[in-house]
Amino acid sequence: MTDLPLAARFTELGLIPHEEAAMRAFYTEVLGLVPVSDTEIPVGVNRRYAHAGITIKLLCLKKPPPAPVRGLSRAPGLRLLTLLGDAAWYEDRLARLAAAGIDTSRAVETEAARALFIRDPDGNAVELATMKRPEEAGPAVQIGIAAHDPEAVARFYERFFGARYIGHFPYPDGHSNEKVDWGPVRLNIWGLPDSVAAPEPGERHSARAGIRYLTAAVPSVPEAVDRLAADGVSVPMPTMEWRGIAHIAFIADPSGANTELTSRLAAPTAARA
Repeated sequence: MTDLPLAARFTELGLIPHEEAAMRAFYTEVLGLVPVSDTEIPVGVNRRYAHAGITIKLLCLKKPPPAPVRGLSRAPGLRLLTLLGDAAWYEDRLARLAAAGIDTSRAVETEAARALFIRDPDGNAVELATMKRPEEAGPAVQIGIAAHDPEAVARFYERFFGARYIGHFPYPDGHSNEKVDWGPVRLNIWGLPDSVAAPEPGERHSARAGIRYLTAAVPSVPEAVDRLAADGVSVPMPTMEWRGIAHIAFIADPSGANTELTSRLAAPTAARA
């Protein structure tokens, strides 16, 4: 078995907008994400926001990619963004949604939680929720992954990234999730029927809009990529140097979901002096 030399540290979730202006307004003005920073890059702008201290990034490309595939189980990969907060936060978000003309009539309430599923302007699935027993809430940001082999995806993050497997959770409707906690976020992984096409081999994160990738900091991207590739992990974008300050690469889990790996380059001797 080959693992990364140290557990990979989750740093942010990346969405790529199809309709940038509408997406920015939705996540800031409606959902109330806190702006953190804007970083210009050759292909566009990385716009970072935060929910409960966890970074959610909009990679706004100069040439927006095609719109995402709609539907939780119509394609494999990253399919759902869940944001949790306390009751006051949840009520405030319902009020913001209503003020923006977004239907909130499908909000549901159970013995354990209150929740609402909506779509952002690009059609990505977003869940807002509050737990009635705070000790059962889990991480404030949770990411849903659809996969043909949910157990393999859970093992992938546990084995290579040091994530903690929470367990298998069946539901009364016959569906089930594998749950994995990776640092400040939770991954909820559910199964897909065979009728759904498998992920495109080597598909890059920028091939289309949507909830497109996770980002993890590792001690050394070149070393991590070499070890992962030797284990048969797909590498849609090999190691490259970014602006002389970092290495980056993209790898894919068994569902096809991309993870960006990053590591800082050592400062030149003269710069350290």
